[in-house]
Amino acid sequence: MQQATYYLETYGCTLNSSDSELLTGLMEGAGYVAVDGAGSAEFIIINTCGVKTPTEQKIFNQIRRYARLNKKLVIVGCLPLIFKDKLDVLRRLAPDFSAIIGPRNYHELIDVITAIRDGMTNIIKIDGKALDRKGCIEPKRAHDHVAILAIAEGCAGACAYCCTRFARGPLDSYPAGELARKFAKYIGSGTREIFLTAEDCSAYVDTTSMTTLPGLIDRFLETTGRYYIRLGMMNPRTLLPVHEHLIRSMHDPRVFKFIHVPVQSGSDRVLTAMNRLYTAADFTRMIDAFKTAIPGIMIATDIICGFPGETADDFSQTVELVGRIKPDIVNISSYGHRPGTAASKLRQLPSTIVKARTRELTAVHKEIAGTTHDAWRGWEGEAVIEEFNAENGNWLARNMFYRPIIVDRGKLGDIVRVRITGTAANRFTGEITG
Repeated sequence: MQQATYYLETYGCTLNSSDSELLTGLMEGAGYVAVDGAGSAEFIIINTCGVKTPTEQKIFNQIRRYARLNKKLVIVGCLPLIFKDKLDVLRRLAPDFSAIIGPRNYHELIDVITAIRDGMTNIIKIDGKALDRKGCIEPKRAHDHVAILAIAEGCAGACAYCCTRFARGPLDSYPAGELARKFAKYIGSGTREIFLTAEDCSAYVDTTSMTTLPGLIDRFLETTGRYYIRLGMMNPRTLLPVHEHLIRSMHDPRVFKFIHVPVQSGSDRVLTAMNRLYTAADFTRMIDAFKTAIPGIMIATDIICGFPGETADDFSQTVELVGRIKPDIVNISSYGHRPGTAASKLRQLPSTIVKARTRELTAVHKEIAGTTHDAWRGWEGEAVIEEFNAENGNWLARNMFYRPIIVDRGKLGDIVRVRITGTAANRFTGEITG
């Protein structure tokens, strides 16, 4: 008898990657076998993302392509909820789709798959509300040495440009006790790195115990062992009330000295228009506190260039902020309208202005990064082997400051001693010394 097969394609953030591990666990638990290409699969599952227009367009093209293969096509992820009231957008791409499933309906996946095999089509499951059943799904992890732990889903904000909140709903945090049990189980099985993920990690709160993100990390750290915790993205607004406690928690050597805090603009006027609910001074003061308390901490941020109404002076303030805080990573996006958002009703700036500002900010950060990278030459200490690059035949290690270091040997999950010898693009080169 021929084995039932599926192909899973994932787009977007770490939370989507976590969801794909849940989907994989469900499919393989039901006896389905993953294949490397859509052409040889009975089911094609495409886990979608709607944060940026270019990504959305790429996904639309893939859906069209897969629809022509006459396979059983299941569309999951954020786009089904972003277009909840306009599902014809997806129907036009794939009129004969098998199913559309939202993130809070994944517990129904196997029932849906069974119904499809029985001949049903155009099944829509996007009405899920609670996370309790999703939290019970056992993931099939992509790597034994790394675990992705979703601590919450949804958002407490209402940013004018963002449509992801339509897909993920209001903030809903998993119980701290449940998360602590999962964490201990992962460490007990030999996991070296645990990535905490959510739309906004610093918004986490277990309303029963009133545990916030720093308290959750403190609880995780009660688990003995050699491992590293990486914090996911945090909104400045929700990080402000807890950042002092978080700094204390991050002094533990088992927490990567890394934070990803998207500022989006250095102009208070633009931040107000974005409905971000903090000021540039709030952000700068908080980043200064992290850098003072944890020297060498890696700072990542996100910036949108060309938000509607952004003036030359607004943009200059953003450039000044980047020069002031000197982030290690800046994810720069050119503004683009997203469906259903408040900002989509505003007039966009000319594309020539947006592209010019994007290029200028990219150049500013490139110069900053070159200077900060040079300061790490000669550093020596512990690092964990995180990835293997089969094409180049080398390994990627991360030190406690989450600096990526390319080495020529290793074993996934091993903690080794490394010396940084040079730089290579946005990474470092190094050698294992012990």
